[in-house]
Amino acid sequence: MAGVVQRHERLVALGKMAAGVAHEIRNPLSSIKGLATLLGSRFSEKEQEYEAAGLLISAVARVDRSIGELLNYARPRPLNRRATMLNELLANSVKLIAADAQSLGVDLDYRPETQDFPVPPLLIDADRITKALLNLYLNSLQAVPTGGRLASAGL
Repeated sequence: MAGVVQRHERLVALGKMAAGVAHEIRNPLSSIKGLATLLGSRFSEKEQEYEAAGLLISAVARVDRSIGELLNYARPRPLNRRATMLNELLANSVKLIAADAQSLGVDLDYRPETQDFPVPPLLIDADRITKALLNLYLNSLQAVPTGGRLASAGL
């Protein structure tokens, strides 16, 4: 029993530390993102500087997601299960990574679900599934060389 209490106390301390670190990192990240957005707005979409600003914004978003994951690990939240159309999550996730794919020079090939076998709503935590899908897609984009293709299909 004492071991369980000690583990809980360590997790609470880790959660407090993670929250403090997250706050200290997110403040400058917000400034970096704002400046990158401003920089990008000063160039046309065809210029290298515009693309560099987009890459910087994407990198900031990835760091911010990692900070969120650290916070979620330190203080897990209960599942929020609700009836969700999985194919809608897939389609929305692909939309969210489209700019990342474009900035990395990766062709994104998404094929929506077929109507032959419609998937009924599933009782899932849509936020966590979306997060997992985004992690898979973003990791895949990083592994695909420039000029490559990332294919994904609905169910």
